[in-house]
Amino acid sequence: MRKPIHRKLEVTTDHWALISGRSPTDALSFPSERLQVIFNHTSTPWQDAVAHAHRESDEIYIVLEGKMVIAVDSELFHVAANEVLCVPSGTVHQLMRVEVPHRSLVLRSPSVSDKIEEAPSESVTIARSA
Repeated sequence: MRKPIHRKLEVTTDHWALISGRSPTDALSFPSERLQVIFNHTSTPWQDAVAHAHRESDEIYIVLEGKMVIAVDSELFHVAANEVLCVPSGTVHQLMRVEVPHRSLVLRSPSVSDKIEEAPSESVTIARSA
């Protein structure tokens, strides 16, 4: 039986799965097969290596500090602090850049294990300068 978890959002790593899949990556994660919540807190920029989609899950990006540049199909979205981007299931998207310092939440539901990665040659090709 799962037990409640209550704790501060202390920064232990750059990316912390507050609510994870059925196999939590650490003891700090709450296991759930229907919802995933990632807390990003970093001073190091990063990006997705390849574009991807989710078979069943919608993915929601909530930026608290900094900015995320996300390509969705052929459109580039600049998601700044206090903004949200919702990506419907089945939609190809790629995190092109994270501007730091950065804090965000990424929510995915109803499934947490439905990621489909594109081949590197099929990744979104949008200029990273904007």
